[in-house]
Amino acid sequence: MRRNGSVRGRKNLVKNALLKFKNAESPNSGVVVYLTSCGVLRKSFDKCRVVTQIFEAFRVKFEIRDLNICLSYVEELSEKSKLKESGGYQKDLIFDSLPLVYVDGHFWEMRKR
Repeated sequence: MRRNGSVRGRKNLVKNALLKFKNAESPNSGVVVYLTSCGVLRKSFDKCRVVTQIFEAFRVKFEIRDLNICLSYVEELSEKSKLKESGGYQKDLIFDSLPLVYVDGHFWEMRKR
């Protein structure tokens, strides 16, 4: 057993989290993933790709909101996370924190264990 836990424990952690998404059947339920398709931001781009691959592997229905394509998503996300500045929004902080996942309008924190 390694310091970070077994592979089976990690697999079950992801599976249990995704089961919570499937069990939410209210009309307002939904998974929204804010991400970037800009390959120049390599670190953020790779994390975004991994998150979408996990959701696709478990067949979770989710909506993609690409901040690179539509700037209104950046403004929407800055209002949700309360990152508004007097002159605008903190773009660097938003793009460094991608991907961001919201389930039923609530932020879902992804932590490394």
